[in-house]
Amino acid sequence: MATARENIRNKIAGMVHTISDDPTSVMSAVRTMSYRRATYVKASADSMAADTTAAQFVARVPTGSTWRVVEAHFTSHTGGTITADATDTVTITLEKADGAGGSATAVAAYTSNVAGGSLAALVPKALTVTASAATLTAGQILDFKIAKGGSGKVVPAGQLDVVIEEI
Repeated sequence: MATARENIRNKIAGMVHTISDDPTSVMSAVRTMSYRRATYVKASADSMAADTTAAQFVARVPTGSTWRVVEAHFTSHTGGTITADATDTVTITLEKADGAGGSATAVAAYTSNVAGGSLAALVPKALTVTASAATLTAGQILDFKIAKGGSGKVVPAGQLDVVIEEI
């Protein structure tokens, strides 16, 4: 059974479809209308390469809502870079938790190893979203953390941007 939100999307798509003959682009445009953003600002660079960041609150799913994380990016501020390395790595993780102190599950992550690549200043770096973990229900929270491998790397000041779809 379709939710009220889906019914509204379909109704809008039907109205817009009279303007455009491409149903794929119409539904894509309508779907993005229900996107929202959550942001976490990492105000300063790490003092040392080994410094980690414990879980920091990003957003909470309101009562009666269900969210799906569509994409997440970390963008470092001017002058902030992380060079890919096979041993000394940084892992930036977006997690979801129950909002009651329970354990967290990774929703999206980036690791600065050779496969993950480097992070350049002012260039958004995509975190890989895990589709099976991307849905959040009412009361759950999103948090942001940074872990280090090997000797680590200094993570510059920057901003995590998360695109969320209400479903």
